[in-house]
Amino acid sequence: MDNFKCWRHRRVWIKPASIASIRGLNEISLTERAFLENWVMSGRPLVGRAVNPCDQGGENLLPLGLMLHVPEAPKKRLNLQVDSTDILKIDEPLSIQIVMGTFPSSMASKVKCMLSRLADYPIQIQVFGSVFWSYEGGQNYMTENSDIDLLISPAQNCHLSKLAKALCSLSEEIDLRLDGEFEFLNGYSVSWREFASKETELLIKTDLGPKMISRYQMMEEFNAL
Repeated sequence: MDNFKCWRHRRVWIKPASIASIRGLNEISLTERAFLENWVMSGRPLVGRAVNPCDQGGENLLPLGLMLHVPEAPKKRLNLQVDSTDILKIDEPLSIQIVMGTFPSSMASKVKCMLSRLADYPIQIQVFGSVFWSYEGGQNYMTENSDIDLLISPAQNCHLSKLAKALCSLSEEIDLRLDGEFEFLNGYSVSWREFASKETELLIKTDLGPKMISRYQMMEEFNAL
Protein backbone atom coordinates (compact mmCIF):
# COMPACT_ATOMS: atom_id res chain seq x y z
CA MET A 1 0.00 0.00 0.00
CA ASP A 2 2.95 2.34 0.41
CA ASN A 3 2.87 3.28 -3.28
CA PHE A 4 -0.73 4.49 -3.10
CA LYS A 5 -1.50 7.95 -1.81
CA CYS A 6 -5.19 7.27 -2.30
CA TRP A 7 -7.21 4.19 -1.33
CA ARG A 8 -10.62 5.18 -2.71
CA HIS A 9 -11.53 3.73 -6.12
CA ARG A 10 -8.44 1.48 -6.19
CA ARG A 11 -8.90 -2.14 -7.26
CA VAL A 12 -8.13 -4.50 -4.39
CA TRP A 13 -7.73 -8.27 -4.60
CA ILE A 14 -8.05 -10.29 -1.41
CA LYS A 15 -7.03 -13.84 -0.55
CA PRO A 16 -9.88 -16.29 -1.26
CA ALA A 17 -9.12 -18.05 2.03
CA SER A 18 -9.97 -14.84 3.89
CA ILE A 19 -13.63 -14.65 2.82
CA ALA A 20 -14.96 -16.00 6.12
CA SER A 21 -13.13 -13.31 8.07
CA ILE A 22 -14.52 -10.36 6.07
CA ARG A 23 -16.34 -7.89 8.29
CA GLY A 24 -19.87 -7.07 7.18
CA LEU A 25 -21.07 -10.56 6.25
CA ASN A 26 -23.61 -10.73 9.07
CA GLU A 27 -25.71 -8.02 7.42
CA ILE A 28 -26.20 -9.79 4.07
CA SER A 29 -28.33 -12.68 2.84
CA LEU A 30 -27.04 -16.12 1.83
CA THR A 31 -27.62 -15.25 -1.83
CA GLU A 32 -25.59 -12.07 -1.47
CA ARG A 33 -22.84 -13.92 0.36
CA ALA A 34 -22.71 -16.51 -2.46
CA PHE A 35 -22.32 -13.66 -4.96
CA LEU A 36 -19.44 -12.22 -2.91
CA GLU A 37 -17.73 -15.59 -2.58
CA ASN A 38 -18.01 -16.28 -6.31
CA TRP A 39 -16.67 -12.79 -7.09
CA VAL A 40 -13.58 -13.24 -4.93
CA MET A 41 -12.98 -16.86 -5.96
CA SER A 42 -13.15 -15.81 -9.62
CA GLY A 43 -10.19 -13.50 -9.07
CA ARG A 44 -12.12 -10.26 -9.36
CA PRO A 45 -11.22 -7.14 -7.36
CA LEU A 46 -13.15 -5.28 -4.72
CA VAL A 47 -12.84 -1.51 -4.57
CA GLY A 48 -11.31 0.72 -1.91
CA ARG A 49 -13.78 3.13 -0.33
CA ALA A 50 -13.71 5.85 2.31
CA VAL A 51 -14.09 5.08 5.98
CA ASN A 52 -17.66 5.55 7.20
CA PRO A 53 -19.15 5.85 10.72
CA CYS A 54 -20.55 2.30 10.61
CA ASP A 55 -17.11 0.69 10.16
CA GLN A 56 -15.56 -1.33 12.96
CA GLY A 57 -12.52 0.14 14.66
CA GLY A 58 -9.04 -1.29 14.09
CA GLU A 59 -6.04 0.20 12.36
CA ASN A 60 -5.47 -2.92 10.25
CA LEU A 61 -9.05 -3.04 8.93
CA LEU A 62 -9.38 -1.59 5.45
CA PRO A 63 -12.73 -0.51 3.93
CA LEU A 64 -13.83 -2.09 0.65
CA GLY A 65 -16.94 -2.07 -1.50
CA LEU A 66 -18.68 -4.46 -3.88
CA MET A 67 -21.71 -3.79 -6.07
CA LEU A 68 -24.06 -6.78 -6.03
CA HIS A 69 -25.83 -7.85 -9.20
CA VAL A 70 -28.18 -10.60 -8.05
CA PRO A 71 -30.89 -11.72 -10.52
CA GLU A 72 -34.35 -10.25 -9.84
CA ALA A 73 -32.99 -7.99 -7.10
CA PRO A 74 -32.03 -4.30 -7.15
CA LYS A 75 -28.37 -3.41 -7.29
CA LYS A 76 -26.87 -3.08 -3.84
CA ARG A 77 -23.50 -1.93 -2.60
CA LEU A 78 -21.81 -3.92 0.14
CA ASN A 79 -19.63 -2.06 2.64
CA LEU A 80 -17.00 -4.52 3.79
CA GLN A 81 -13.76 -4.47 5.77
CA VAL A 82 -10.75 -6.77 5.49
CA ASP A 83 -7.56 -7.15 7.45
CA SER A 84 -4.56 -5.67 5.66
CA THR A 85 -2.78 -9.05 5.83
CA ASP A 86 -5.51 -10.55 3.61
CA ILE A 87 -4.78 -8.27 0.65
CA LEU A 88 -3.09 -9.85 -2.36
CA LYS A 89 -2.72 -6.85 -4.66
CA ILE A 90 -3.77 -3.23 -5.16
CA ASP A 91 -3.94 -1.52 -8.53
CA GLU A 92 -5.06 1.74 -10.07
CA PRO A 93 -8.61 2.30 -11.34
CA LEU A 94 -9.32 1.21 -14.91
CA SER A 95 -8.61 3.67 -17.68
CA ILE A 96 -11.53 4.62 -19.88
CA GLN A 97 -9.74 3.20 -22.92
CA ILE A 98 -9.72 -0.29 -21.35
CA VAL A 99 -13.47 -0.33 -20.75
CA MET A 100 -14.58 1.03 -24.15
CA GLY A 101 -16.08 -2.32 -25.14
CA THR A 102 -18.33 -2.23 -22.08
CA PHE A 103 -20.44 0.74 -23.17
CA PRO A 104 -23.78 0.07 -24.87
CA SER A 105 -23.53 0.84 -28.58
CA SER A 106 -25.61 3.99 -28.18
CA MET A 107 -23.04 5.34 -25.71
CA ALA A 108 -19.79 4.21 -27.31
CA SER A 109 -19.75 6.78 -30.11
CA LYS A 110 -20.55 9.56 -27.62
CA VAL A 111 -17.71 8.46 -25.35
CA LYS A 112 -15.31 8.54 -28.31
CA CYS A 113 -16.52 12.04 -29.14
CA MET A 114 -15.95 13.09 -25.53
CA LEU A 115 -12.39 11.74 -25.55
CA SER A 116 -11.65 13.54 -28.80
CA ARG A 117 -12.92 16.84 -27.38
CA LEU A 118 -10.83 16.43 -24.22
CA ALA A 119 -7.65 15.28 -25.99
CA ASP A 120 -5.81 18.60 -25.54
CA TYR A 121 -6.23 18.69 -21.77
CA PRO A 122 -3.30 17.32 -19.68
CA ILE A 123 -5.40 14.74 -17.86
CA GLN A 124 -5.70 11.03 -17.23
CA ILE A 125 -9.23 9.62 -17.33
CA GLN A 126 -10.23 6.53 -15.36
CA VAL A 127 -13.64 5.17 -14.44
CA PHE A 128 -15.57 3.97 -11.43
CA GLY A 129 -19.22 3.16 -10.74
CA SER A 130 -21.43 1.10 -13.05
CA VAL A 131 -18.95 1.14 -15.95
CA PHE A 132 -16.28 -0.39 -13.76
CA TRP A 133 -18.58 -3.04 -12.29
CA SER A 134 -19.90 -3.98 -15.75
CA TYR A 135 -16.34 -4.52 -16.99
CA GLU A 136 -15.13 -6.51 -14.00
CA GLY A 137 -18.33 -8.50 -13.52
CA GLY A 138 -18.78 -9.45 -17.16
CA GLN A 139 -22.45 -8.45 -17.03
CA ASN A 140 -24.26 -5.22 -17.66
CA TYR A 141 -24.74 -2.99 -14.62
CA MET A 142 -25.66 -0.08 -16.89
CA THR A 143 -28.82 1.27 -18.48
CA GLU A 144 -29.25 3.83 -21.22
CA ASN A 145 -29.68 6.43 -18.47
CA SER A 146 -26.67 5.43 -16.37
CA ASP A 147 -24.13 8.05 -15.38
CA ILE A 148 -20.59 7.56 -16.58
CA ASP A 149 -18.42 8.24 -13.56
CA LEU A 150 -15.08 9.73 -14.59
CA LEU A 151 -12.10 9.91 -12.26
CA ILE A 152 -9.95 12.64 -13.78
CA SER A 153 -6.36 13.22 -12.67
CA PRO A 154 -5.19 16.65 -13.90
CA ALA A 155 -1.58 17.65 -14.41
CA GLN A 156 -0.45 20.74 -12.52
CA ASN A 157 -0.60 22.89 -15.65
CA CYS A 158 -4.25 21.97 -16.25
CA HIS A 159 -6.76 24.83 -16.14
CA LEU A 160 -9.28 23.22 -13.78
CA SER A 161 -12.06 25.77 -14.14
CA LYS A 162 -11.94 25.60 -17.92
CA LEU A 163 -11.90 21.79 -17.84
CA ALA A 164 -14.82 21.57 -15.39
CA LYS A 165 -16.94 23.88 -17.54
CA ALA A 166 -15.98 21.93 -20.67
CA LEU A 167 -17.10 18.67 -19.06
CA CYS A 168 -20.45 20.15 -18.05
CA SER A 169 -20.98 21.54 -21.55
CA LEU A 170 -19.96 18.28 -23.18
CA SER A 171 -22.47 16.32 -21.15
CA GLU A 172 -25.23 18.51 -22.59
CA GLU A 173 -23.88 18.75 -26.12
CA ILE A 174 -23.41 15.04 -26.74
CA ASP A 175 -26.36 13.99 -24.53
CA LEU A 176 -24.27 11.81 -22.23
CA ARG A 177 -24.76 11.65 -18.46
CA LEU A 178 -21.26 12.48 -17.22
CA ASP A 179 -20.34 12.73 -13.56
CA GLY A 180 -17.30 12.11 -11.40
CA GLU A 181 -14.36 13.67 -9.63
CA PHE A 182 -11.08 15.46 -10.07
CA GLU A 183 -8.48 13.50 -8.09
CA PHE A 184 -5.24 15.17 -7.01
CA LEU A 185 -1.81 13.83 -6.09
CA ASN A 186 -2.49 14.24 -2.38
CA GLY A 187 -5.36 11.75 -2.67
CA TYR A 188 -8.11 14.36 -2.30
CA SER A 189 -11.02 14.44 -4.76
CA VAL A 190 -13.73 16.94 -5.59
CA SER A 191 -16.80 16.64 -7.80
CA TRP A 192 -15.94 18.43 -11.02
CA ARG A 193 -19.58 19.53 -11.31
CA GLU A 194 -19.32 21.16 -7.90
CA PHE A 195 -15.99 22.69 -8.88
CA ALA A 196 -17.65 24.19 -11.97
CA SER A 197 -20.06 26.06 -9.67
CA LYS A 198 -19.26 29.34 -7.98
CA GLU A 199 -19.24 27.83 -4.48
CA THR A 200 -16.42 29.19 -2.33
CA GLU A 201 -16.53 26.13 -0.02
CA LEU A 202 -16.10 22.72 -1.62
CA LEU A 203 -16.79 19.20 -0.36
CA ILE A 204 -13.52 17.29 -0.55
CA LYS A 205 -13.55 13.48 -0.51
CA THR A 206 -10.71 11.66 1.24
CA ASP A 207 -9.95 8.13 2.39
CA LEU A 208 -11.02 9.15 5.90
CA GLY A 209 -14.30 10.66 4.76
CA PRO A 210 -15.52 14.01 3.42
CA LYS A 211 -14.59 17.47 4.64
CA MET A 212 -15.25 21.06 3.61
CA ILE A 213 -12.41 23.31 2.54
CA SER A 214 -12.27 26.63 0.76
CA ARG A 215 -11.80 26.76 -2.99
CA TYR A 216 -8.77 28.97 -2.37
CA GLN A 217 -7.14 26.39 -0.07
CA MET A 218 -7.83 23.59 -2.53
CA MET A 219 -6.19 25.52 -5.37
CA GLU A 220 -3.25 26.49 -3.16
CA GLU A 221 -2.62 22.82 -2.37
CA PHE A 222 -3.09 21.75 -6.00
CA ASN A 223 -0.58 24.33 -7.21
CA ALA A 224 1.91 23.22 -4.56
CA LEU A 225 1.83 19.53 -5.56
